[in-house]
Amino acid sequence: MMKPILIRSATHHFYMKLALLSLPCFASLTATCALYGWLESTVNMTEGLGQLFAPGATTVLFVPFLLLFILLGLMVFVAIPMIGATACAAFAALILRRRDFSLPPSTVRYFVIVAAVCHVAVIGLAAHYDAALLIHRPRVRPKTPASILAGIAGANAALNSYVAAIIMRRLLAMIKSPVNRSATAC
Repeated sequence: MMKPILIRSATHHFYMKLALLSLPCFASLTATCALYGWLESTVNMTEGLGQLFAPGATTVLFVPFLLLFILLGLMVFVAIPMIGATACAAFAALILRRRDFSLPPSTVRYFVIVAAVCHVAVIGLAAHYDAALLIHRPRVRPKTPASILAGIAGANAALNSYVAAIIMRRLLAMIKSPVNRSATAC
């Protein structure tokens, strides 16, 4: 009679951990979709940077401003999804610590890989089919293929997921360390 309860409990714990790990991934994907237009605009500015140095161009004075806008676009595209993913990771860690869960390094690796692949697939398909999922896109599309932009979004997702997983692991480890110290003191 005890085995079905243990199996059901282990399955429940697995699904709960999976759901809470996917929360930062969904937050990052939502923010990436909302800010995909920033990425395309930044790529457009980067592609137009060469025109400022063409023979006869007299607008070389604007290069520092253009470089600042390119940097701003990249910072917004990287920072906002990371903030969303880390906030969701902290929330998920608060829930997981009540259940005495841990995140082994292998789980973190799989989580980062799956998040990156999901981002590349969703962003790549949405860009290919010009889905309404990607909002605030510029009217002039960059010459860079959508697959490369989806790869950039996937790399950003891998970074966001890695930072979120590290935050979750550290928050879970901080909670367990006082318990372990009191158990070893007795």
